Amino acid sequence: MAQTVTISKQFVKINASSASVPSAIDTITINFTGVSNNLLLVTGQPFEVSTDGVLFKDSLIISASLVGQNISLYLRTVPIQNDETYRSVLNFFDGSTSLSEKVYLLGSSILSNQSITTCTWNIKWFGMPSYCNCDTSLSRQNATAILKELDADVIALQEIVSIPQLQKMTLDMGSKYSYVIADYASQAQSANASGY
Repeated sequence: MAQTVTISKQFVKINASSASVPSAIDTITINFTGVSNNLLLVTGQPFEVSTDGVLFKDSLIISASLVGQNISLYLRTVPIQNDETYRSVLNFFDGSTSLSEKVYLLGSSILSNQSITTCTWNIKWFGMPSYCNCDTSLSRQNATAILKELDADVIALQEIVSIPQLQKMTLDMGSKYSYVIADYASQAQSANASGY
């Protein structure tokens, strides 16, 4: 049987907290099958993981006897210093064998009332399945989930081909967001240029 870990979120943005102060806790759920050893989870400081929401460490072991069960994992940061952004990965191991599944972690000690968060993303032919070789509806759902989790104040997207798909994504993200379309794109800086 193949080793698999099903994870409720592949990206987690943890709320900011000041240096040496534990952040609010974010929760994900995992379920694993096909492992022959205990499952080892490892991340880097200042990120910590827990199975009970009380005892946090940068690594933990989940008994192989829990195979097939939904397991809640609690994630937080304890920032080392103020005014820093932290990135890490929660890695999964079957004993000493690294598994392909990962959870990407983002944390900060820059408090939200002291900053504006921005995000830029080249989505490549978003809304044009013949060019991106993708399912437009699924791409929109995945992009929406990622952007909601990022919770950025300003998001700049490139290669949006379908304005109706952008409108749907904006509605899916909630009332916090609206959109503006640039007047021109690369190589189309005037109304007479193709692609304007």
